[in-house]
Amino acid sequence: MKSKKHLASAAVAAAALAVPATAGAHGSVYTDTAKVAPTPLPANATQNDLLTQTRYAVTNHGYTYVLRETNNRPGVAGMLDFKKLPSAYRTSFASDKARWLSEGGTAAQPHATCSTPELNALSAVLSWQGNDPFYGYIPWQATSAGLEDDPALWLPRINTITGKTLTADMTTDQLSAACVGIGGTFYPADTIQTTTASLNAGYAADIVAPLNTQIGQLNADKLTLQGALDTANGAKTAADAAKAKAEADLADAIAAKSAAESRIATAEAAVKAADAARVTAEKGAAASDAAATSAKADATALRLKLTRLQVAVASLPTASEMANDGMTATVNGPAGEPVTVRVLVTETRARALKLKSRVIASGTGTIGSDATGRVTVKATTAGAKALRAAKGKLGVTVQALSGDRVAQQEATL
Repeated sequence: MKSKKHLASAAVAAAALAVPATAGAHGSVYTDTAKVAPTPLPANATQNDLLTQTRYAVTNHGYTYVLRETNNRPGVAGMLDFKKLPSAYRTSFASDKARWLSEGGTAAQPHATCSTPELNALSAVLSWQGNDPFYGYIPWQATSAGLEDDPALWLPRINTITGKTLTADMTTDQLSAACVGIGGTFYPADTIQTTTASLNAGYAADIVAPLNTQIGQLNADKLTLQGALDTANGAKTAADAAKAKAEADLADAIAAKSAAESRIATAEAAVKAADAARVTAEKGAAASDAAATSAKADATALRLKLTRLQVAVASLPTASEMANDGMTATVNGPAGEPVTVRVLVTETRARALKLKSRVIASGTGTIGSDATGRVTVKATTAGAKALRAAKGKLGVTVQALSGDRVAQQEATL
């Protein structure tokens, strides 16, 4: 009996932000200090009366946050600073994620958190981040902080570990009460000083502004040429009238034939000049239209090139169907870029299935000019064998990679 082929749909939302060429696959956390005034401010205050406040500038894939240290959560449980963990160095102890969190951790926390032994455990912290952690905690909120973080990755983990269901409409007081209800200590997120949107909106405007200026100038040139065309048409009409008058004068005054013929010749020359001016104006208008069309096409191509990579799995085949037929993934992202789609199991499951690699299936393709690509994903030989031997449901990570962009989502076969 033939197995049905299932399609896995990986949808990517377009972003209006460019990813700088210097942005790596891992973020950086820059620490600084600033002075803040106490409340109330003493009379005749000096610098000695001001308080020192730590700030963090967090960057990841072109997204930037400036945070103030306001929640004062003790210990290192914040975002990882990959400036402290160069690629070759962290690769040397790739499987020791506790060491990653210890050596790369900072106190920057753009999410609210709930501190309990269960939520602070390494397995819990890594459970929503796969094999590539960037946070030393599980967020205790149902909304994104705006750093390409997806609540769909951590909310199911919170429900599994604590039995609590967090929703986007919960206030800070409600989140705190839910944390205290499981015996935890609630910490609000560090205060956001500058939002991602305000920083990157200006950056996007700087990229688009020259194109808008060019289009505006081309439209102005088109209006000028159209005016010249109207003037030429008027000149032709006047020349035609002069020719008609000259011919009438010739009929009325045969004796003045020489003079009339001279006037006709003059009028015909004016007609030719007007025709030439009209042709030139029409060519200029056509060139202006073509330039405007090209500028608009460049703007569209730029937008497609800046599309941010993201993956969202709609449905997956069973383990046996994956082993036999694989699947087809639809990926949206930067137009014209190559993309690789992989299906991975956890390190623990890989060892249990006696796999040398976590990758059990993969496929490559190219994202089309409309920012959409279809990739056929097939199981590896070892992966297919493990899939057929797997009992019950198998948790996997579907991951899309394009250049330095990575998008992934947890799913179950």
